[in-house]
Amino acid sequence: MRKISTFFIAGMLFSASAIAQSAQSASTGSRTPVTPTNNPQAFGGYVPSPSAVIYSDDMDALNDTTSLQLRGYFTYYRGTGAPGLTATWFQGNPAVFPDYNGVQPDGYVAANFNAVTGTNTIDNWLVLPDLNIDAGDTISFYSQAPLNSTYPDSIRVMFNATGATLPEDANWVELGRFKVNTLGIWERQFFLAPAPGSNARFAIRYRVAGGGPTGLNSDYIGIDQIDVIEGAGGGGCPIQHDCCTDAADINSVFGGAVGVKQTIGPYNNDNATTGIDDPVSGWACFGEPDGTGSNPTLENTLWFTFTGTGDLYFIETDNCGSPPVANYIDDGDTQAALYSGTCGSLTPVVCNEDGPQATATHYPVGFNIQTQAGVTYHLMIDGFNFNGALSTGNFCISVTKLQSFACGSPGLTSGTGAVNKNCVNFNDTLVASVTGAVIPTQGPYNGFSWLVSSADISGNTDPLNDPSFLGGSGISAAAQNVALVNSATGNPFGPGIYYFTPVVYGNAQDNPNPPNPPVNVFHLILDPACTYTGTSMQVELKAQGQLCPTGINEIAASNYSGINVYPVPVKDIAYFDINTKSGSEAAIMVKDNIGRVVYSETQNVGTGVNHMSIDMSSYSTGVYFITVRTNEGNFVSKFIKE
Repeated sequence: MRKISTFFIAGMLFSASAIAQSAQSASTGSRTPVTPTNNPQAFGGYVPSPSAVIYSDDMDALNDTTSLQLRGYFTYYRGTGAPGLTATWFQGNPAVFPDYNGVQPDGYVAANFNAVTGTNTIDNWLVLPDLNIDAGDTISFYSQAPLNSTYPDSIRVMFNATGATLPEDANWVELGRFKVNTLGIWERQFFLAPAPGSNARFAIRYRVAGGGPTGLNSDYIGIDQIDVIEGAGGGGCPIQHDCCTDAADINSVFGGAVGVKQTIGPYNNDNATTGIDDPVSGWACFGEPDGTGSNPTLENTLWFTFTGTGDLYFIETDNCGSPPVANYIDDGDTQAALYSGTCGSLTPVVCNEDGPQATATHYPVGFNIQTQAGVTYHLMIDGFNFNGALSTGNFCISVTKLQSFACGSPGLTSGTGAVNKNCVNFNDTLVASVTGAVIPTQGPYNGFSWLVSSADISGNTDPLNDPSFLGGSGISAAAQNVALVNSATGNPFGPGIYYFTPVVYGNAQDNPNPPNPPVNVFHLILDPACTYTGTSMQVELKAQGQLCPTGINEIAASNYSGINVYPVPVKDIAYFDINTKSGSEAAIMVKDNIGRVVYSETQNVGTGVNHMSIDMSSYSTGVYFITVRTNEGNFVSKFIKE
């Protein structure tokens, strides 16, 4: 156990007059109009266990230059030009905002635009006392800028394994930099030591180019609650499994029999953090802020690890089975990123926001992964943040071994398709079924879908880019039948002759366009080398007022209101008769085969047969649909223009 250094002052109170005097000190204030607040809310925080803390300073002691130096800090001014009106670092000004922990309103260290003159560069160093550091140990601290400040104050975090203090020392390395938040909330930041050092030092560096009282980039920052925490090797992960280096071993649920679901957990992310050793890439599919994925974020990540067996698995989060776990994570809403490699050098493998088991109210992750034997994987699971509402609670991880079929494997097939009818009257239902499909299991996306096209696409290895492709069904992990109701609301394609085709695919990629994750087959980019398109089946979907051939005149003409187009085919003039039971206004519209309106007009029609015509001489050859809307309903007929 390394020695713990702790600095705190409890119960210290400042008088009202002292606070008022501090508030009036313009040189240590902000350039932004301040709305007074006593709310020290913070995000990204936790209370580290005492055994994990190497160093801690709650900053409730005096934070002038002399007092900081007495506590082992070094302060350096390395800005351009002469120093400004204020010290490099000074006592926090509660008139700008109060301290993080709410004990001492000015109990934090601050710096501001007056560190330099003019528009010079601010470069203030706050070097921590020397510490015995191992690689993977972490410095954390809270920072804040004035609420709604428009000045881009920024902080850099430095590390020196040799214990040198001067900024000019060549052994300083930058661990990261960030723009200080202007949300009116203390935000916690974490940075990892890259190397060990028996007298190592961290430094917090307030550096802003174009700062100063006449510059446009600096205002005021506060630093509070500085901690240095042991890495996972010393048990210093903020909470269990909060770090990649302290990932939970879940190997026990891998390697089982095909089709057998194995569950491990529960795990809790209530107090989990982000930033310690979370990667900066590999989670672009996450859905923040509102499910669109326009600004993905990490919130409360937990880490898990396993070794690949060379088999295919389905990995998901769930409520741990029966009975379900108490305090199940809100809406089951998890997000996951899978990596190979080692912590600090991770390679993204899979990103998943919602799995196939997600519903309109339940959003757990779920994805297939073809593992490589002997490869170490790290799984990061995060709770979704829906516009500030963070998903927290308990969850389990379930793993199911799947039968594996790599692209090119013998026997891969889209199966044998069938339809219940080749001509479907209006308001009737088409059912397309399939048997014997074998789906590739390779790649980030694989599955079965139905395709709809205006031409036969049998055997096409790139069907989504065929010009006749019109649409398709969802992405299914298993072959499934589909039903289409030929109605105004159930048939998105309109009346016409179409081809329904089953397809199986593997190694598909997520199309970068929304939605994310993909929902329908046309949200994917299919791999032609791993796409198996079946035999297309021709189906005619009849318009309202038309009937499929039956050989029997089922409806007496005297009771039928409809339209009839002639000659067949139409050459220049399309003649049509509208047979109505009562006179009314008729809206007439002609659409082409892809649904574009090419002609429309409104006429008055009388009771009985109305003889009408449309000049089609300037229109291209092809299939057209004429729709007539009267007070008796909509009547549609198809005709061909030569």
